[in-house]
Amino acid sequence: MAFDRRAFNDCMRPYMSGSKTKEQRGFDMCVGAKLCAHKTSSKEEAIRICSEPKPVKPVKTRQPRQRSKASCEKEVREIVDCLFKKMDRLNMTEMTIAMKECMCGNGKTSS
Repeated sequence: MAFDRRAFNDCMRPYMSGSKTKEQRGFDMCVGAKLCAHKTSSKEEAIRICSEPKPVKPVKTRQPRQRSKASCEKEVREIVDCLFKKMDRLNMTEMTIAMKECMCGNGKTSS
């Protein structure tokens, strides 16, 4: 059974029209969507489903990137090497730019 967008939109029209509060409009759209998409067989069932509280999704916290001590020390050595190659010809502003390049990986070319 193919989804007919026009039939769905026509079915949803009465649920979307009229002046309603934001909450009532959302509830009516939920009921209409359940009925018009044929997910429920009756309006009572759609009302029951839309009245139930929605489960709260757990928030995924992003874990900080864990680096080994050896990896961190190697990265520091690479940055220092990069900076030393550029240091003799840089003023403070240029040094700041060079530091950003070295730390971001753009300055790892030989000078």
